[in-house]
Amino acid sequence: MDPGLTVSAVASIPFSSGMEDLTNVLLTNADMEYTAANALNKQGVTSRGYPRGWRNTGTLSGNSWGVNNDAKHIYGISCFWASASPLPNTFELYQTIPASKIEPGTYLVTCNLGVFKEKLGTCRLFANKSVQYYGKESDYLPSVLTSGETNTFAGYGGSGSGKMTLNPMQVIVTVKEGESLKLGIRTSNHKADGTRSTNDNHGWFKVDHFRIQKVNAVDDETGIPSVQKQIVRNQDNRFYDLSGRLANSQIKKGVYVVDGRKVVM
Repeated sequence: MDPGLTVSAVASIPFSSGMEDLTNVLLTNADMEYTAANALNKQGVTSRGYPRGWRNTGTLSGNSWGVNNDAKHIYGISCFWASASPLPNTFELYQTIPASKIEPGTYLVTCNLGVFKEKLGTCRLFANKSVQYYGKESDYLPSVLTSGETNTFAGYGGSGSGKMTLNPMQVIVTVKEGESLKLGIRTSNHKADGTRSTNDNHGWFKVDHFRIQKVNAVDDETGIPSVQKQIVRNQDNRFYDLSGRLANSQIKKGVYVVDGRKVVM
């Protein structure tokens, strides 16, 4: 893998042995294949409205949101898009997993997300207070970041003209006893200079392929998660992030590809 290349397929490698995939147990319509009318969306069809199982915070003006096939790297047939001129000060597409349905523990939440370069906004994946912004840290003024959130940055430049490209995003979140998990996409009409857009769809996005995986429990003897111990044993190998970029020089909290497997740091 050339560190100068972006490898889109790396997000589809098999799960690590230290991860338990709970997507089908905890989420509804994670791949955005079903419409607001609970019908399977078809190739070439645009179906407006919020997809089955998903809710929104903030009201969009007009009617430009729904599921269609208009993006690169769609998983399956459809993705969801949300656009308005302008977007609300805060907009969310989300699901909430109640405490009665989710066990306490540490979870990896991922999705494929796309925005246009010139309309980055504050678009981010979130799971409770853990968030990952789509762009680089330098793309965001401190004043537009939300107090109380734990921020990471995917470092993408955004799509140019033509079809929007969906790229893999990830956050790690710890769910406590009796705590629910709210996850999804959060955005706004904020511009890069901190002002708010009033006349275009700054901050709009497309999203697909949500996944939730549980990280194995902490080892009783060492207190280190079992997947993290794999990283310690493989520390001489190359680490790649989920976009295929060599990451050995800046290993942080997150998910990496080592020896062809996903591991959690």
